[in-house]
Amino acid sequence: MKLKYFKFHGLYFVLLIVLMGMGGYALNVLKSHVMYREGILAYLYTELLFCFIFGLLLALPYIIQQKTKKGPWGINTPKILFLALPCFIFILWQIFSYSGDMGENFLVFNYSSVFYNKVSNYLIAVLLGYSLPVSLYKKGEESNII
Repeated sequence: MKLKYFKFHGLYFVLLIVLMGMGGYALNVLKSHVMYREGILAYLYTELLFCFIFGLLLALPYIIQQKTKKGPWGINTPKILFLALPCFIFILWQIFSYSGDMGENFLVFNYSSVFYNKVSNYLIAVLLGYSLPVSLYKKGEESNII
């Protein structure tokens, strides 16, 4: 049991490291091509999508663990409302600010804001990708009694 657990998490860790390296390289190559041809909005979509997928991969062991349990699926509504929804709104805020749909005053506020930071964009997208699958769970037998 412990050897199987160690193998799974070791392989999972190596996979995450490889994906981070490949993703960083791909984003650097993509930045030079997309920024020149398509503009910053296409690059923003791509990097946020990559970080979202990385967050989904971080939640993979939890989903595998929940899939093995018996019972109907449930949704943790507070986790979606208080974690995933603000992350989603923040990401939409970033996309709209770059696309210019919010007006020039919004762009000035965005550039001077504390939240305008590449690291925060990446972390929020990873957190959104992680929080959506983790908000799903299997209801156990004890929760079906009531």
